[in-house]
Amino acid sequence: MQAHLSWLATDWVTEKGKPIGIGGDPSGATKEKGKIILSVSAKEIVKDLILIRDFKE
Repeated sequence: MQAHLSWLATDWVTEKGKPIGIGGDPSGATKEKGKIILSVSAKEIVKDLILIRDFKE
């Protein structure tokens, strides 16, 4: 079983290339963006945790 969590290490930027505060330069970070990132990250991690929970050899 392989876990694919590349979204955790991505240096996210806007369409114009401005950093949003992940993976380095925090100058683009905001409270609102943090809430969105936390929500999306939690949903993605839950999917992977369910796969791990249900994995059978």
